[in-house]
Amino acid sequence: MNYKKMISITILLFVMTMSSFSFSNEILKVGYYDDYPLVFKDDNGEAAGFIIDILDKFNANNDYEIEYIYGSWSEMLNRLENGKIDLAVGIFKSEKRDEIYDFNKNPLLITWGKVSVNSKYKVKSLLDLDGLKVGYMDGDYYAVEEDGLINEARELDLSVEFVKYDTYEDIFKAIEKNEVNAGVTNNIAVNQIYDYKHIKTTPINFAANGIMFATKEGKNSKVLIELDDFIYNFSKNEKSAYNELYNFWFTDKLRNKYELFYYENKTEIVLSIFAIFLIIVFSRLQILYKTRELRRTNKELKKANKTIKNTSKEIKNNYNDLKLLINKFENLIYFINKNLVSSHKENEESFLKELMIEAFDLVKEADYVFAYGYDENGNLVIVDSINTEKIKFIDVNRKNIIKFDSDICIVKDFQNELIKHIDKESTKDEIIRKMDITKESFITVFRKEDSIVGGVLLEIKKDSNKSFTKESERLMYALKNIAESYLLNESYYKANQIFKNEMIYAMIQLLEIHDNYTKGHSEAVANYAKDLAKYIGMNDEKVNEIYWASIVHDIGKILIDKSILTKEDSLTFDEYEIMKKHPEFGYQALKDSKLTEKIAEYILYHHERIDGKGYPKGLKGDEIPIESKIIAIADSYDAMTSERTYKERISKKDALKEIKRNLNLQFDVELGLKFIDMMESRW
Repeated sequence: MNYKKMISITILLFVMTMSSFSFSNEILKVGYYDDYPLVFKDDNGEAAGFIIDILDKFNANNDYEIEYIYGSWSEMLNRLENGKIDLAVGIFKSEKRDEIYDFNKNPLLITWGKVSVNSKYKVKSLLDLDGLKVGYMDGDYYAVEEDGLINEARELDLSVEFVKYDTYEDIFKAIEKNEVNAGVTNNIAVNQIYDYKHIKTTPINFAANGIMFATKEGKNSKVLIELDDFIYNFSKNEKSAYNELYNFWFTDKLRNKYELFYYENKTEIVLSIFAIFLIIVFSRLQILYKTRELRRTNKELKKANKTIKNTSKEIKNNYNDLKLLINKFENLIYFINKNLVSSHKENEESFLKELMIEAFDLVKEADYVFAYGYDENGNLVIVDSINTEKIKFIDVNRKNIIKFDSDICIVKDFQNELIKHIDKESTKDEIIRKMDITKESFITVFRKEDSIVGGVLLEIKKDSNKSFTKESERLMYALKNIAESYLLNESYYKANQIFKNEMIYAMIQLLEIHDNYTKGHSEAVANYAKDLAKYIGMNDEKVNEIYWASIVHDIGKILIDKSILTKEDSLTFDEYEIMKKHPEFGYQALKDSKLTEKIAEYILYHHERIDGKGYPKGLKGDEIPIESKIIAIADSYDAMTSERTYKERISKKDALKEIKRNLNLQFDVELGLKFIDMMESRW
């Protein structure tokens, strides 16, 4: 009996043990870190974010008991490598990591590297990072992998000091305090800069890749297979739960941050927009007013010229004087054409120098001349001088300068009058030593929107028998009108350029919302095209046109159905024919606007080929504008070296080989070779 009882008990224990194995859930240890809104620890100390919600949906149909283990990014990788966790989230696949971990096949979404900087720095490209201190997250793909920023800086031979941090949040705090000048994050995390006052983003985008799940090599492959099946079925249509979660975390959550900023600053934003509108309207009125003054001045000059022509005896007796006067008029007309019509100078100082030279040439009575302006603190600055030693006016402010009844006046004993308004003895001594006592001083003041920006001082030596004439006064009055019209025109031009740039960036934002895979592509193409245009010696205006055309080269895709743009399989014939219409759509949208009419044609032809097999018109060779040829090369290079769902990217060197192979077929030979030379010279 005892023997039978033992057998019964043994069988019962075995059954109970097997039952416990059958009905208990398998524990899945998942490592996570802080990268809002992908994954993070919430205020309750719980795992949260887009990826966590995906895993919760996944586990609703599986028998795992998920245990979330929090740590820094580098801690999560170490735990995975040492077998302390079963699954790591929010990770990118690379050749180096592929030797240590196994990855699932279907990425959750595509992100790319982004550089943010402290607001006091101007960074437009990787080259601008030279000499700066840059923060990065320990073990972060965007910093330490082959396509990461550290390697890119090394290849470009840049002097960059890289500083390691545990989280993206630590990087942003360091940038805010200027402990580091810039930082590397992904493009999603960069939205956190709106929580800081002194951080701004840059146009630098790089190393696009897909967010994956990973396990230790050879372990838990069953989980990866189940995750792949789940992700595929979970995200295969636009109305899926995947898209609901995506919109919640990456549209609603981030949009709320922008809405909060808007409502917190609504009054300032509205007032700023209204102020810009008033400035533009006022500038237009001022230009109109100055144009009328110029016309009146021209009428006076014509009357003077007519009087000279009608006085035949005086003309014969003063032939040389007349010839000189006509030459002055010709110089004045040339000055108008050169400055008012077509020139946009980098600063007012260079323009004041030209005004000084022009005034000295027009007013022959003057023995020497000064050009002066004001710095940002309102202190007087001598810009340049002719026939006399340059004087440094120290600590002389705009408010202490002599006030005259007119902006154009002739005064005597100017030096003594000037000294009376100066407090500093060293400045008085310098004026006495370097500025001669003169017979007459001719002062012309230039204003912009009622604010004095500078002027010209013409002087006649004390022992001279010359005096300034009425003719000289009229000429200087004309020069003053020209100068002030130019200054107003420059203000309007800059305001118009700012408005144009903002409008174009707004269009790109719309395109990126419509087609997620174009994010960063437009800016990358624009930078490559701009660099090539500079490399072949195009002028600044043409380089600028090519840059903005490249920024919006794919804007016509807004009118292409999203299902075609994001399709992973090959397009059908009909779908491809629709896709080929995007250059025409972009051209039609931009050609009638004064802001974009110049660049519309470049966009229309950026998919034409040298051999005539491109679209939409089938142009060949020199029929294609050079600007479109440049954009085509830049577009193809970035497409080949960027990750897409429908193709794998290739290396930069292989991309250049592909361009070389297609010279005189798809690409212009001369431009293609120049592009290859430019890129190889960077390496």
